Amino acid sequence: MSAKKEEQTAAPAFNLEKAMMDYSGDKYELIVMASILAAQKGKNEEFRFQPRDKVIKASLAEYLAGKITREQLVETYMSERKLMEEKQAQEEKRLEQKAAAPRLELKLSGESL
Repeated sequence: MSAKKEEQTAAPAFNLEKAMMDYSGDKYELIVMASILAAQKGKNEEFRFQPRDKVIKASLAEYLAGKITREQLVETYMSERKLMEEKQAQEEKRLEQKAAAPRLELKLSGESL
């Protein structure tokens, strides 16, 4: 089979631009969802050193292709945010305990510091 015939029989590639134009939902929400997904992807080794525009483009394509839903993204985002808030609260508590701990003063041969 020739190379041209193989190209024609292969599944058509996902057209991101067409999918964005055909998207019937809120375009601003689409950007927010893609940004959340891109931030999650940026934590993965595969996308860590990729240019940000490629990560966002891959995220847009994944979201528009229906590989991930809005509900899944929101759930993941909220759970990550909750973990971050818990870490911040623990750090604040640790710093408060450190500040409240009695300090030892050293006196060297009658000199006060």
